[in-house]
Amino acid sequence: MTGKRNEATDASLLAASLPLPNTVSSPASLSPPLPLSRVGTYETAAPDYVEPIAPGEVVVAQPAAEEVIMSPALSVEARVAEGWAVALEVNGERVNDSHIGERRLDHKNKVSTFTFVGLNLRPGPNRLKATAMSKEGVAARSVEQIVYGRGPARRLEIVPAKREVQAGGRDATLVTVRAFDQWGHPAADGQIAVQTSAGRLLVPNANKAKNGEVNSSLQGEGTNAIAAISAEQINQNSQQQMAQLAGGETVVELISDGAPATAKLHASAGEVEAEEEVRIIPEVRPALLVGLAEISIGRAAPEISMRGEEGNFRSRLAFYYRGQFFGQNLLTLAYDSQRPLNRTAAGRDRLFQLDPLERVYPLFGDSSTRFEDAQSNSKLYARLDRGRSYAMFGDFDADLQTAGLATYARNLTGVKLHAENANGDFVTVTGARPDTAFARDVLPGGFLSLQRLSHFDILPGSETVTLEVRDRRNPEIILSRQTLARSVDYNLNPASGEIFFLRPISVFDYELNLLQTVVTYEYRASDLSSAVYTARAQKRFGQTLQLGLSFVDQRQADLGSFLLGGVDGEWTLPRRGKLQFAWAMSRGRVAANGNVFNTIGDGEHNGQAYRVELEQPLPLYDSVLRANFSRSDEDFLNPFGQTSTPGAQRAGVSLDLRPRSSRVIRFQLLDERNRTANVDNERITAGLSWNETWTDRLRTFFAYDFRRLNDELSERDTTSNLITAGVEYRPTDKLELSVKREQNLGESDPTYPNQTTLSARYQFNQQARLFFTQRLASAPIVPIADVANTGFAATGSRRETAIGVETQFGRYTSMTGRYQLENGINGTDSFAVIGLQNRLPLSKVFSLDLQYERGFHLAGQGESFNTGGIGLSWQPTANFRSSARYELRDRNGLGQLLTIGAAGKMGDGVTALAQVQMGRAVFGERGSSSFNGTAAISFRPLDSDRAALLFSYTRRSLAQDATTGRAPTRDRSDTLSSDGLYQLTKDLELYGRFALRLSANGDQTLAFASALTYLGQGRAQYRLSRRFDLAGEVRMLAQPASHTRRFSSGAELGYWALSDLRFGGGYNFTSAVEPHGLPNFGARRGFYFTISSKLSNLFDLFGTSRQGLAAGGGSGQTQSGGESQ
Repeated sequence: MTGKRNEATDASLLAASLPLPNTVSSPASLSPPLPLSRVGTYETAAPDYVEPIAPGEVVVAQPAAEEVIMSPALSVEARVAEGWAVALEVNGERVNDSHIGERRLDHKNKVSTFTFVGLNLRPGPNRLKATAMSKEGVAARSVEQIVYGRGPARRLEIVPAKREVQAGGRDATLVTVRAFDQWGHPAADGQIAVQTSAGRLLVPNANKAKNGEVNSSLQGEGTNAIAAISAEQINQNSQQQMAQLAGGETVVELISDGAPATAKLHASAGEVEAEEEVRIIPEVRPALLVGLAEISIGRAAPEISMRGEEGNFRSRLAFYYRGQFFGQNLLTLAYDSQRPLNRTAAGRDRLFQLDPLERVYPLFGDSSTRFEDAQSNSKLYARLDRGRSYAMFGDFDADLQTAGLATYARNLTGVKLHAENANGDFVTVTGARPDTAFARDVLPGGFLSLQRLSHFDILPGSETVTLEVRDRRNPEIILSRQTLARSVDYNLNPASGEIFFLRPISVFDYELNLLQTVVTYEYRASDLSSAVYTARAQKRFGQTLQLGLSFVDQRQADLGSFLLGGVDGEWTLPRRGKLQFAWAMSRGRVAANGNVFNTIGDGEHNGQAYRVELEQPLPLYDSVLRANFSRSDEDFLNPFGQTSTPGAQRAGVSLDLRPRSSRVIRFQLLDERNRTANVDNERITAGLSWNETWTDRLRTFFAYDFRRLNDELSERDTTSNLITAGVEYRPTDKLELSVKREQNLGESDPTYPNQTTLSARYQFNQQARLFFTQRLASAPIVPIADVANTGFAATGSRRETAIGVETQFGRYTSMTGRYQLENGINGTDSFAVIGLQNRLPLSKVFSLDLQYERGFHLAGQGESFNTGGIGLSWQPTANFRSSARYELRDRNGLGQLLTIGAAGKMGDGVTALAQVQMGRAVFGERGSSSFNGTAAISFRPLDSDRAALLFSYTRRSLAQDATTGRAPTRDRSDTLSSDGLYQLTKDLELYGRFALRLSANGDQTLAFASALTYLGQGRAQYRLSRRFDLAGEVRMLAQPASHTRRFSSGAELGYWALSDLRFGGGYNFTSAVEPHGLPNFGARRGFYFTISSKLSNLFDLFGTSRQGLAAGGGSGQTQSGGESQ
């Protein structure tokens, strides 16, 4: 039967209606809905039986009672008898009839169906009341039910599809992140930040995520030219992703790294965080062997003659092997008889992955994934894997990063044994003999991006840079920690000890907590001999208890042994409760220093530290019991982990009661005691707070805190009665206002002065929000703990203001604004500081960064200052990216910094990169200037590997003016490198190499001296027949300043005994000129004999069948694969 429209009813509906959604739900028993352009009253015939409804009765068909509403707005479908209407209330407020999106009249079953659309819900329980209304407007029977709106995330859960993935970059797993609100339902949709410590993260296609499919293209970085420039930097950027929740969950894809590791996944939504681990286990694959073995016999052999070595024999063995060993064991070996495996071409040692900026050639013009599987600051790397267990010699960490108070964060080279079962229980034992010293520098927020650490000649790869957010009133409490990535968040010049931050770091975060950066690293120290032995064991007992044991023995030649040990654990309690505990002890003297403390001259640090934290939900009134206890002896010290406050003891307990869903009552007791040479005090706090939500728009807060502070050093007792009152009000759905006043009745505690906090937030839309926060205090916040030698960030400010706009334009682009007002006193000076930071994406290809801060000098001997910066970013295509940034600061001098960079694909087979960093600073009596620049280009034809050219140029300079007792100094280095090959014919191959290095330095006491050294090499090789070839080679090494020149040329005839084993004999024409043009009669000419082999084919262990090589040999093309060292 065709429906008949009631035009009069339809017209009245459309006149008063609001904008309607794109779809309208319809019960299965009714005919499909008509288009919304025809919204109105419909007379329909029901194909199925619909239960009749008696007059005066009402039935809510949708939603069901206790249902969680997943859509942004609520739709309610109610049925009454024919001729009756429905009145709907949500949380006690009548819903206007304009929200009725559809009425359907079923004459057969005598039923009228009303659909209400576009109804707003508050988070949590919402009360619906539907009432049947007669034609005369008389209310009849009512039906009430509760439905739930989704609230903000209060708990996150990370669920990987697989707990283990194989290394090599070809395996992946989907990771689901679920968000829950405080009622345990899926949280409201928003953005989740996900990051991993190893591997790469991708946001998969929605259909793939739904079907549980992983990315089918995992090798390399695809065809992205930027990825071809530096795979390491792209990998670092891909370790952080912003994912959008849909239905309270989101899915990301974790792609394995090239080497085994533990991928520590971290998800966060505001202050809510969750962590999980996925193991990247060794990839079991056919045996792979690449390497070179070479023996030269004869005093005239080119390798012996060019180096001026004595003797008639020289050999070199360098190889990398990976393959199965006695069953399912995996053996990895690497060895180089001439140098440590990690040593750079410039002769600098390092740990772990090489900084892309330190490579001779920062780009190779292909899309291969470059990783280093054998990382060792020694000539040897060895590792034997079986499942999750392994034994190794090479670069390692001691698995003590999660050891609580006994954390040991040094990166070393030595022996490591790790035994682990499928449950994650493990035992780790390590041993190393480092020849470096440990340092820890703390940099407070608000500094210039270019900073100099307290030491130079840093061992690259040993540094750990962490951004910490610390509690404003108790700086010893860390609110959050974020590890920064090299070449993504900062660049490090290990020779000079300069660190350049690629992101601005403010004094405060947006909640006005303190920010600081902690840098730990190893640096070269003369006459230092030490040995380090560590042990770590972790065991899980059932599903409730996890226990860890830690031990460190650091033996120092002059100071003896320093012992550090501890116990840590977590006990899972009923109702999602948990008990965390840690104990640590330190014994002996330790060599550690930095810009905050120096322990080398200290006595013994014999002390202990404890920490216990309890969180237990209780069934009574949905209450939560929290308790904590921490204590640190004055002599306890662990400079290698999280900083603890010496001589501090803190014990507290709190109980949160929720007698009603809208009311939270908290009782709190806190006892603080500090005993050191600098402080001797104790404070007792008892508090009561009441948090009441009156409506979905109004919430109030009231608290009373009694504090008694006894300071023995000043012989002063302070008793404070602090009243805190606050109101949060939402006059509209988009605007939220709040005010909080903290007022002492009588004396004020130094940590809790009288202050007022004002804030406002306006939500423009789902992507944009305006915020404002103002703090006005009568005095600075002064902690009572001894933080003099801890390096904790501190400020004497009494007023701070934050105002700005936060907008999320897309996955990778965001805009933030900040205005900061600080009124503080440093000695006799006081300043009022105002500043602004903004990032403005002007278009899809162009963005602008602005930063400015003005400090007005109010009193004292100082002067007003300015800090400003501007940055530009331009990405016109997917294959090109460029950026520029300028900073200026004139406080106590003048500092300027300019950085410019560009990278991209210039054409088919041509990729280029260029970056420049220039700095000039004049602080105090001394000025300095620096310049760092790099340019690189690669030519790699897409259709052939018959030709290739790599070029790189780097220049670095540093000049420092003179000061009292110190002369001005200048240092400069220029490095140029170029390699090329060309296959002229099938049998003729040409190779060439040229390198140049200029080094210069000096001061007033020494003449400025420079040395230019360059070398060139050319080689031609012609295959005479299947077994014989002829090669000619020319080498040249010269240093014009010293008039030194060495020239070598030779001809060589080779015989291929096997496909990759070559015997060669030749004659070396060598000449050398020493200073003053005198010939070097020690230059050796004559015959020599060599044996060389590429081990891969000699042992047939390259991992590719000969049939596969033969099949691909005719194309003239090769596919770039993973590169390892």
